[in-house]
Amino acid sequence: MEALRQQWLDMVVKWRLHPDEPADEQFWAPELETCSRERLQEIQNEKLAVLIPYLLEYSPFYRNKLAQAKLTAHDIQCVDDLSKVPPTTKAEMVQDVAAQDEENLKEELVRQLRAVIEVRPRVEVVPPSTMSRPEFKASRVRDERREL
Repeated sequence: MEALRQQWLDMVVKWRLHPDEPADEQFWAPELETCSRERLQEIQNEKLAVLIPYLLEYSPFYRNKLAQAKLTAHDIQCVDDLSKVPPTTKAEMVQDVAAQDEENLKEELVRQLRAVIEVRPRVEVVPPSTMSRPEFKASRVRDERREL
């Protein structure tokens, strides 16, 4: 798993040409901006060969998206294969970020509560708009432990 991450980082560094200033006055990265169409596609395919396995390993969003489309890393070998991947919408991205934020909030609440009360609480994140105002003020965190 760590090797895959390192491959991706190596690829990013390899193609990070002239990161601080342009190579010359006409082109920022002439190696890319003036290469042939065939060479550009070779570079894109090289990047893609590392990117797709990386996304499948480290991105739940794209792992799910590719799984829903019944695609594996073997199905996406070159830029021409990208047409097999369904487009990603802004709504999907917003929904994914919201889900991650909620999960991160739950984990942080559990960590903090566990440190204070030394038990693993069950945390449920509820949007404030679904609670009446007095209920919202009184029960932001509710202890659901039961007496034995």
